Amino acid sequence: MDRDRKVLAATLRHPVSERQDELEVNGWAAESVQGSMAELAAHSVLASTGNYGDSVRAVTAMGLVLWGSDPGGLDETRFWGE
Repeated sequence: MDRDRKVLAATLRHPVSERQDELEVNGWAAESVQGSMAELAAHSVLASTGNYGDSVRAVTAMGLVLWGSDPGGLDETRFWGE
């Protein structure tokens, strides 16, 4: 996992600016989305340790936005196996 942290962190930064409306529709405050959300998600992946409740929520929200489909299809993760 350590090998791919930077790629995943970069991947999670982009949906915040590009898909702000979707995040807000899903319940995120505009101030959070426009503020620290991208860095919160990226740093939570880069840190690799700690107890980050809000970070988990941010990463999950961006994953759902990137997925763009029914969340039921998220039962299997292939990112780390490729």
